[in-house]
Amino acid sequence: MHRFANPARFLKIARPLTLWLFWPGLMLILIGAVCGLLVTPADYLQGQTVRILYIHVPAAWLGMGGWAGIAVAANGDIFVADGHPANGNNRIVKFSSAGRYLMEWGETGAEQGQFRTPHGLAMDSGGLLYVGDRSNRRVQVFTQEGEFVRDYYNVGRTSGIFIDNNDWMYIADSESQMSSNPGFSRGIRVIDLETATILFFIPDPEASPGGTSAAEGVAVDNDGNVYGAEVGPRALRKHVAPPSFGRMD
Repeated sequence: MHRFANPARFLKIARPLTLWLFWPGLMLILIGAVCGLLVTPADYLQGQTVRILYIHVPAAWLGMGGWAGIAVAANGDIFVADGHPANGNNRIVKFSSAGRYLMEWGETGAEQGQFRTPHGLAMDSGGLLYVGDRSNRRVQVFTQEGEFVRDYYNVGRTSGIFIDNNDWMYIADSESQMSSNPGFSRGIRVIDLETATILFFIPDPEASPGGTSAAEGVAVDNDGNVYGAEVGPRALRKHVAPPSFGRMD
């Protein structure tokens, strides 16, 4: 099945089938929604609230294959973080520059090489792959062949990663709060990869954050300005670097 990950091969098959399958698929969705929400009797314990299962379960199932990060190596190989929910696929998939499946590694868990919501990928100057293991509150580092190298635990709940030319790692943490990650605040952390120390912290712009407020994606320009992609507020926020700060040599 992995050969169908190639978009050209998949679309060649999918395009002629789309028109024929669209209307039957839509009809089945409508029938299922009507039966689940209006026809099915109430549960003897949960009453009418059981009907939410007819929406939640299919949505959760479809979400198990969510891709939450992509990184490209110097030779063009593509790495994908697959498994957005904590109980999803939880793996890293490697493709060639032409889209050919090469390998994968990872499974659900908290040990080395295991993941819970891999969310954000980046590569350092030596070609090592950094994986934001969000629900495990860490960043794991691998070779491009999937061999574990090390991990970082002082990063919060990682949603996005960027590594500049000087091997400073920028971590976007949009999820930390007292209930989910005590002792950590939402924001963008700047970490020296060599010493693993936090150099700077850009706090969540929201004084009383709720939902997803801080940046989930992060990038840095040649002048050292930091850009945060904020999903909840639907905004791109620029954090201006101090004069003469430029880190991207």
